Amino acid sequence: MNPQPCSKEAENALIGCVIINPACFKEIDLQDDDFYFGQSKETWKIFKELAYEKKVIDLLTITQRATEKNLQSSINLDYLLGAQNGTPSSMNFDTYAEIIKDKAKRRELVRIAEVMATASYDEKLPIDEKIPVILNNIINSSRPQKTMEHISRPLSQLWDEIGKNVENPKEVWGMSSGIPGYDKITGGFQKGEVTMITGEPGTGKSLLSVQFAFFMASQSHGGAIFEMEMKNKQTLLRQLSTESGVEAFKMKSGKIENDDYSKIAHGVEIMESRPVYISDATSWTTSSMRAELIRLKMQYKIEWFLLDYLMLLKDRYGSNENERQNFISIAVKDLCKDLDLSGIVINSVNKQSQASGSKQIQHDFDNNIRMEEKDMNKFELSWEKQREGLGSKRILTLSKKAGFPQFAEANRF
Repeated sequence: MNPQPCSKEAENALIGCVIINPACFKEIDLQDDDFYFGQSKETWKIFKELAYEKKVIDLLTITQRATEKNLQSSINLDYLLGAQNGTPSSMNFDTYAEIIKDKAKRRELVRIAEVMATASYDEKLPIDEKIPVILNNIINSSRPQKTMEHISRPLSQLWDEIGKNVENPKEVWGMSSGIPGYDKITGGFQKGEVTMITGEPGTGKSLLSVQFAFFMASQSHGGAIFEMEMKNKQTLLRQLSTESGVEAFKMKSGKIENDDYSKIAHGVEIMESRPVYISDATSWTTSSMRAELIRLKMQYKIEWFLLDYLMLLKDRYGSNENERQNFISIAVKDLCKDLDLSGIVINSVNKQSQASGSKQIQHDFDNNIRMEEKDMNKFELSWEKQREGLGSKRILTLSKKAGFPQFAEANRF
């Protein structure tokens, strides 16, 4: 059996760095379990305790605390002096910390691989349920560990972001929808957020959402479409009509005009170049969605997903439908936040003209938009909830291009 990935030299050197320069401890982002060897792991715990208690970290306080914890046999002056004297330079603490973190990630991957092997050989285990869990563990192992931290670090990151924004000011700070009025209200689609579009059947929710999706893809923002309501070809036909300028009924009937065929071919060529991945499977659950999005994010760097419809997900959870819907909404929100993706979710309305599902859904999602057909070829988007945005106006009127599945701000067509 191969030895576990670890570096005793790096762990000892980092312990020595903190003894020589205790101030560097605050700048190191490591957890106890990142250390492989018991001596360095327990010493690191002592560092954390002393720092929390605002006590000096030195040879005396460390050995005293070790004695209090009955660890004097392993954490003693000989060990600490050896670590201190064996440290090449205390200025290299960040390098030693990165080595330790890298080894910890590799050990976690070894553990996951062992779980995968066990699951593969155990034919009694439902493998389809295990795969999403394993894939989620893999992506979690590649992300920084989220623990409590002082606000100074995220504030510093925020300050840097503000500085970059000042250097390059822009109206849309997320991914543009392609409709200027929409972007002015929202700032575009933001990663980590869920946008829910609700409305009566036939108002164009799916058309508009797919239009948003393909525009983001045209700006090199790749994404995935979970088309649980229609067949892939129906969804793509609509978009092909927009891209080619040829009505969908002509392509369905085959009654095209002389130059239509070349327009369609050009439209196909354009769409094939877009980083869009699509599935019309009807068996998706939030866990299988997560697994697939993890794969697409790792392999193709996708940034968004579209789910049509929310309540068609097949999750079985809770003792009633209300509990199932609560579970789904929370899982979809967590998915966006954990994977840093922007989610567009389509939902219907109930008999009371409210978003279908439990009221929890309206609280979980970041942006809730109602789409209604007001007059002939006039469609209104109204924001019932908005996380961020510009201005107080939260109503946008759209019109639809005659004969084509394409929306724009009213009076443009």
